[in-house]
Amino acid sequence: MKAKKIFITFTIALLVIGLGIYFVIKNKDNDYDLDNFTKAQLVEVYDYETDEIICKYDTKEDIDSFVINLDIEEWKISNIPQEDTAKYYIVMYQEPTKKVQDNENSSDIEQIATMTIYNSGDYVELKVSGMKFDFKTSQNLLDIFE
Repeated sequence: MKAKKIFITFTIALLVIGLGIYFVIKNKDNDYDLDNFTKAQLVEVYDYETDEIICKYDTKEDIDSFVINLDIEEWKISNIPQEDTAKYYIVMYQEPTKKVQDNENSSDIEQIATMTIYNSGDYVELKVSGMKFDFKTSQNLLDIFE
């Protein structure tokens, strides 16, 4: 009976350690999910106050270059100062994921993310998959648009 308790305890401990490792690896991989923005098929940049389109990126090369210039991997989670106001917002679009039951060849695209860039150029609000994150950027992002 004692050997059975030891075996069960050992099995539970291995399961807990295994799940812990799984979630650490999964969370580490999610840190770089922002790289998926290069899969966008259309990126539109708007003036926050006027809703006027500032620029549009619709080729793979332009979108890749835009995402690289954002230097997303270097952003750090941070609160946006209250006195900083929104300057631009960016909308990213991609074709919806095809499902087995989808029969039609649709060319529709759907919004996958929005970013708001603030007047300081140092802060970004990112909304993706129903979640909102605030970041301090590694560079002044206003330089990208000017």
